[in-house]
Amino acid sequence: MNRATPFPDLAAETRRRPPRLHIFAILWPSLLCAVAAHAGQATTNKFAGKKTIITFDAPGAGVGPATGTLALNINTAGTIVGYYVDDDFLCHGFVRAGGGGFTEFDAPGAGTNSNQGTFAEGINDAGDVAGYYIDKENIYHGFVFADGAISPFDAPDAGTAANEGTFGIHISSKGSVVGGYIDGNKANHGLVLTASGDLTEFDVSAAGTGTKQGTFPVGINTKGTISGYYVDASGLSHGFVRTRNGKITTFDVSGAGTNAGAGTVARDIDTAGDIVGFYIDTSLTHHGFVRAADGTVTTFDVRGAATGAGLGTYAFGINNAGLVAGEWVDTNRSAHGYQRAATGKIVKFNSVDGGTGDDQGTHPNGSPNKSGAITGYVLDDNNVDHGFLFSK
Repeated sequence: MNRATPFPDLAAETRRRPPRLHIFAILWPSLLCAVAAHAGQATTNKFAGKKTIITFDAPGAGVGPATGTLALNINTAGTIVGYYVDDDFLCHGFVRAGGGGFTEFDAPGAGTNSNQGTFAEGINDAGDVAGYYIDKENIYHGFVFADGAISPFDAPDAGTAANEGTFGIHISSKGSVVGGYIDGNKANHGLVLTASGDLTEFDVSAAGTGTKQGTFPVGINTKGTISGYYVDASGLSHGFVRTRNGKITTFDVSGAGTNAGAGTVARDIDTAGDIVGFYIDTSLTHHGFVRAADGTVTTFDVRGAATGAGLGTYAFGINNAGLVAGEWVDTNRSAHGYQRAATGKIVKFNSVDGGTGDDQGTHPNGSPNKSGAITGYVLDDNNVDHGFLFSK
């Protein structure tokens, strides 16, 4: 499963780990928990000639089951953002520089109990970070780190009970954050927060209003166009794209099932408006797709991907050259990475540190950067997570 899901209370089809307007600035020195000038424990293994996979651990990461380092996104400079889980199951944000140095941080207000803490999710080319933290009452709050300060934010209509609240997911090159909030009925809604601090809430009109239903934005491009999906009242997922002026277009990929838990899950979007994601058929097998800006859809499966509920091919990110990053799941339910070129050529990759059991293996996450580097996390045979970088 992809435990680095963008929503804390996601519908089951996007898989595999939960953990888990006022804006004010708090200076960076007040939220640092540690700064390390080294890369943590790292191992390197060669792949396919010129390619390499480097695995790494944040210095404060735990070493037991359900702990470790989860890398989620990478920018053009090779800076990686994510979070780590310590031995007390507390989560902390990190930024790993292209040279390997780590900055670990905790957002002010983050809780200090098991499954609470700070979750850094997205990074842009300026190095600005978006994410969320879980406070001591298990309420979610979004944050942006930019220009040496962290700015928490809450959607006006977000719920204020446990497992409700606000979260940031991705941040564009212009500093706009796409995210969402969970209301008092445990339904999900979208939001976009501009660099100037204007927050807009939005919903797809056909989205359901019950628990684990609603609107789930995931990606945002340089034009402010948002990609994502919504879950209707019957539990079926559908893709959507929202322009900067608020126009929403919905879509379903041919072959997607019409039963609960099936449907279309749109994820990332590039500058041209191409959207990547996966669809879920009637057997709940997953298949990758790329939807061009003109609405043309290309579907694909990685050879070797198994069929059955939760199995198959997942596409998570796309860069401006059309390179797609994702994972495929085999009959043992273990994960493997792949990259797919705009031509359709697929290259598979695995870290030697990954286990071969259920949910173990190599989990790419986020978009490839301009040079095609991909980040993510590896779950080993002891169920400990490690970050990875797949690059030239």
